[in-house]
Amino acid sequence: MEHFLKSGKRPKRDIYLAFGHDEEVMGLYGAKVITEELQQRKLKFAFMVDEGCPVLKDGSFPGYNGPVGLICTAEKGFATFRLSVEHPGGHASAPPPKWWSYHCYQ
Repeated sequence: MEHFLKSGKRPKRDIYLAFGHDEEVMGLYGAKVITEELQQRKLKFAFMVDEGCPVLKDGSFPGYNGPVGLICTAEKGFATFRLSVEHPGGHASAPPPKWWSYHCYQ
């Protein structure tokens, strides 16, 4: 991404970046919401890079009728952000109903 941003060139295909925040507690406000939004937009992807992928149900992968385990290759990336949020502390393994990041998205 930095390459494209610095070069001013445009990629041949659209690139979507999606960052969840609650994968340790079922992803109800991160991955689930991202997935619902992408499905609503009827987007189809050539590939994805992620740290963990699902096993697709029988018949959900074009050209094959059995279950398909996706192979995802990324494990822990990094980015630099400056955020300021006032919210009681806690831990991702036992977050309150509306975690600090929920308020950031509002």
